[in-house]
Amino acid sequence: MMSQLYTISSGEFSATISSLGAELKSVQHNSGTEFMWQADPDIWPRTAPVLFPIVGRLKGDQLRYEQNTYPLTQHGFARDKHFTCISHSDDSIALQLSFNTDTVQHYPFHFKLILTYRWEHEQLICGYEVINADAKTIWFSIGAHPGFLLPVADLSQFTLEFNKTETAARYLLQEGLFTGEKEELLHHQNILPLHASLFDKDAIVFKTLASTQVTLKHTVATYSVKMDFDGFPQFAVWTKKGSQRFVCLEPWFGYADDVNGHTDLSQKPGILSLGPKETFKAHYKLSFTP
Repeated sequence: MMSQLYTISSGEFSATISSLGAELKSVQHNSGTEFMWQADPDIWPRTAPVLFPIVGRLKGDQLRYEQNTYPLTQHGFARDKHFTCISHSDDSIALQLSFNTDTVQHYPFHFKLILTYRWEHEQLICGYEVINADAKTIWFSIGAHPGFLLPVADLSQFTLEFNKTETAARYLLQEGLFTGEKEELLHHQNILPLHASLFDKDAIVFKTLASTQVTLKHTVATYSVKMDFDGFPQFAVWTKKGSQRFVCLEPWFGYADDVNGHTDLSQKPGILSLGPKETFKAHYKLSFTP
């Protein structure tokens, strides 16, 4: 199936969304500035994948539920599925993925997943809606993984500025699983200077933060991307090791297994539950300065 691209705009900005994964592929200012990583296949072939029905990796790439196992790879399958456009206007769009005979082989629940994008006064609001279409409780995680193109390929020229003073540790990963070790990365500070070696140990994962907003800033130029992630309990920052061309800002509900794995999806730390006919909603907001 061929993917379809949709464009929404507001004022000086436009955004392009693909039906494949309901993925945000581009945000452009009318000056020509592109803010989204353009999925170079030699570095990282994605732009802003949605993470569902898990965030991170499961031990052995196996989902365990009620003594059964299901194959499910890192970050889940939604990012590789074709969504159906259910509404589209000049400044907004909604796309839907429903359970099918393939998804239940990997995730034994009936669901509907709706992603929405809409401009409000040149702020892009990215929304998630999960609907339980099952007769039983469903368990899931969901998160964002947008990659922002840096105007200069040098991480040391950029900082992350949080809206609150933080003392927070990063939880260390090994092959996508938490090792049980952590390192304090922020100590009574709200600015994290970026540099390439920060990502030698994979993503920076914070399981708790006081902040609800972060801004990726150039230290000299006006360029910035501000993300409001109020309500998301976990937050990660990532770029491909060895690349200094993009930075991903990732608000999450849930996170990877540790090296010991877990016994059942319903007992997984950070997991969300949703009763029959219930709906979960969340959103994050993006503001851009060229």
